[in-house]
Amino acid sequence: MNVVSITDDEGQVVAALHGDIDVSEVDRVSSQILAAVHSEVRSVVIDLTRVTYLDSTGIQLLFDLIRRFHSARQAVALAVPEQSPLQTLLKITHIHEACPAVATVDAAFEAIENDAKLY
Repeated sequence: MNVVSITDDEGQVVAALHGDIDVSEVDRVSSQILAAVHSEVRSVVIDLTRVTYLDSTGIQLLFDLIRRFHSARQAVALAVPEQSPLQTLLKITHIHEACPAVATVDAAFEAIENDAKLY
């Protein structure tokens, strides 16, 4: 079972995911993240550092969240350590074309701040 930890600091939200993100968890994960990201939030980092497994529904969840946040004019980035097996999966799916995917939460917020094309 995975856990979603949410940290909200002055309009910046970190959604830290833990464990397996698969078809049995996607709806719960999505609900928890969306409940935490209210209209005053300017930027969201989805921290995948502790994710051990991500299936196709997990990938679809990430794309759906990115699309939803961009539609609400909220910036979003992913934090995925360079040595993580998820890096290969995310590269194959070209998620980096939808939002920054960097090694740490701090780097993700920095990427959001420095990327002029983000909301």
